[in-house]
Amino acid sequence: MIEPPLEPNRAINFPDTPVGEESVIMITVTNNGNMQCQLMLNQPAAPYSIDNGNLIVQPGDIGAVALTFAPQQAGDFRRELGGTLALGIWLSRVGPVTLNGTGIEEDFQPEITIDPVEFRVAVEDDNGQVEEPLIIGNIGNEALVGEIEIPNLPWLAVEPDEFRIAEGGELEILLTFGDNWPDNGDYETSITINSNDPENDALEIPIFLSLDILRFVDRVIQLRGGWSMISSNVDFSLDFVDDEGPDMQLILSDIVEQVLIIKDDAGRFCAPPFNFWGIPHWETPKGYLIKVSEETELNIVGIQIPFNRRINLDMGWNMIGYYPDYEVTFGNAVTELVERDQLLILKNGRGQFYIPEFNFGEEIVITSGEGVMLKVSVDCSFQYPAEEE
Repeated sequence: MIEPPLEPNRAINFPDTPVGEESVIMITVTNNGNMQCQLMLNQPAAPYSIDNGNLIVQPGDIGAVALTFAPQQAGDFRRELGGTLALGIWLSRVGPVTLNGTGIEEDFQPEITIDPVEFRVAVEDDNGQVEEPLIIGNIGNEALVGEIEIPNLPWLAVEPDEFRIAEGGELEILLTFGDNWPDNGDYETSITINSNDPENDALEIPIFLSLDILRFVDRVIQLRGGWSMISSNVDFSLDFVDDEGPDMQLILSDIVEQVLIIKDDAGRFCAPPFNFWGIPHWETPKGYLIKVSEETELNIVGIQIPFNRRINLDMGWNMIGYYPDYEVTFGNAVTELVERDQLLILKNGRGQFYIPEFNFGEEIVITSGEGVMLKVSVDCSFQYPAEEE
């Protein structure tokens, strides 16, 4: 049995083959009989050829002949292949079959590959820059030339941003995230790879960035000579914390010479001139009344408290902290309590106050570092509002 069949009026079709290259089809002979067989093929005209014009196959064996199409110029080539098959003393004609092939001019062009096709970067620790590699490859037969277009973002850089990659080569591009991180949240952007690949001249690579970084921020609380009502809108860094919490002595250490007294709404107090510390730890939900001998500043460091962290209130008077790092009016700050008809009065350390029953003082502003006092009719809780657009 001969495969493909070499019978008259049949054809053997080769794939389109670039000029200067080869396509090969194997002709196999299977001898299932009990006599030797011999396939004698005539050498076909160029650009076709066979590697063995006299194939002998013993009983039970399989033999093969390589039929090659090797065009040296573009065009369609139609030739014939024939010969003789000998089985013992019996001879039979083989073919002729038609050989069909087309020589094509090779299309020289680059072909770009990229890995990965998108970036998903999650950052939880601000430990410096994050580098992610992008591999650009060229599986074409001509040099790949291009550039990388990046958005104008302070936290994204690409190096290099231009490239030339030889055929069969690849290049590692580094995407650097960091230095100037935006606020925590989810961000979407993309880079575009422009190249001379005619099929993919502008490839867009999506970038998904998720930030949840615990950031330390510096806060400066201005203290005028005399009394001030203050609070912290940061959870203190470890520099201010002992085994049990934010240590009042550590927090006030830089201005301890100016502090005469600091007290909370429960009647507890500290008097540094007498080395008396009746408030061992600073509680961030609370506000504090502090008296200093002269104008000064209290510098603290910590992680910004979310503006909407809830604050629990006891019925009656409470001196509480102010969490936002932006200004809010008295009226907007406690809208939640007013709507529930729970707020009786709100006042600051400057003697200004807000009485919702009379809509008096609602435009007074609270700023970062201030504490406020309020009186409520029941035990309750509330949160500060988001910053207005």
